[in-house]
Formats: sequence, C-alpha cells, structure tokens
Amino acid sequence: MPQDLQANRPTEIETLNGAVMRAAERHRIAVPRTETLYTSVKLAEHAA
Repeated sequence: MPQDLQANRPTEIETLNGAVMRAAERHRIAVPRTETLYTSVKLAEHAA
C-alpha cells in the first residue's frame, strides 16, 4: 500500500479491509482496529 500511495494509485484497502468490515457488520462484530486502518488509508489516499 505505501507504494500505491506514493505512486498516487488506488490501494487494495477497499477489497481487503472493506470486505472484513462488511462481514463484521453483518454479524454484528466490532472490528475497531480494522476500521482505524481502513480510515487511515482512505485519508492518505485522498491526501495524496
């Protein structure tokens, strides 16, 4: 992901962590670390 961010390319965060977050939501499981990582990378994508 750092290489993607440096090259202004989209990262795989949606595919990887997005899927985990959607599954967790369906099963009502809290995944705060995954959410934090997802949000951090999304912010970095938009800042680049």
